[in-house]
Amino acid sequence: MTDKDFNIEIAGEVIRIKPLFDCAYDFCKNYLTQKKESAQVVTTPADIEFERNTGENDGLDIPKDYPDSYLELLAIYRKAAGILLEKDILLIHGSGISFDGKGMIFLADSGTGKSTHSTIWQQTFGDRVVMINDDKPLVKITDGGAFIYGTPWSGKNGLNTNTCAPLKVMCEIVRSGTDETRVEMADESAVWKILMQQTFKDVPAEGMPKILYLLDKLQEKVPLRRIVCSPNPDAAEAACRGLRDILE
Repeated sequence: MTDKDFNIEIAGEVIRIKPLFDCAYDFCKNYLTQKKESAQVVTTPADIEFERNTGENDGLDIPKDYPDSYLELLAIYRKAAGILLEKDILLIHGSGISFDGKGMIFLADSGTGKSTHSTIWQQTFGDRVVMINDDKPLVKITDGGAFIYGTPWSGKNGLNTNTCAPLKVMCEIVRSGTDETRVEMADESAVWKILMQQTFKDVPAEGMPKILYLLDKLQEKVPLRRIVCSPNPDAAEAACRGLRDILE
């Protein structure tokens, strides 16, 4: 247990974290700030139990002896995401990178290859690519556009950077049966299906209109493309050529 409260800054917002376990501080160490908070997250044993039961109900394999300290990290992000929603900030389930300073998010069902595609871009383009968040980046929607932000919550590999970039494109990754890579337009119904599947939705019913409003604004401001590819070294260069009109 801990009595160590601390402030973090994510997506430009400062939140005070009041955790039960010390590891929360170390987990968030790259996002610590001395700025004054505008909101706070307090976790309780009931929040931890909720995370354990939620995982079981969603079909996730969460052992009964899974560390409470880890489940608390999930509870903190769940509560923070609810707070940030009121600031026009969405949690998106995807792998987010910056390419030459331009933000991109790769979207797909689990196991399809979001992280693999990000890794291929890093291997292909080197320092031109920065991993912003490999699992659950935040996207802030403003009148001037959308922006992607890193957070400590970045999946099993923990790949994230405390940075932001203007979000220029969202890419659905579809596994190809050949070595060919092609970039396609996505129709409106596909856009809504993908975004609804990959957006944080664990809010009270009264919060859904805000999510739908932000998703509508997001697709107005950020194009969505479909990249059909196999996880091979040439996929990033081919996809980059197909996205040239957006990334240049």
